[in-house]
Amino acid sequence: RRHAGVSGRHVTIAALDDDAARGVVGGDNGVSIDDVAYDAGAPFAWRPGQTMVLGGALPGEPGCTLTLATAAGD
Repeated sequence: RRHAGVSGRHVTIAALDDDAARGVVGGDNGVSIDDVAYDAGAPFAWRPGQTMVLGGALPGEPGCTLTLATAAGD
């Protein structure tokens, strides 16, 4: 999907386990997970139910937010 305020490679998910999606921030303007900021190059653990905001919103545009969920029945 595309969002004007987010670079094409904003995060890299390196591993998935029962607890989290683990990765590294690739975008210049970072991410936040449940209001905790992570700068470019920082590792993160994104857990089910947490909301990640990619980069900064452009003026007059909504931010790009993602909420991690598990598959039904997990």
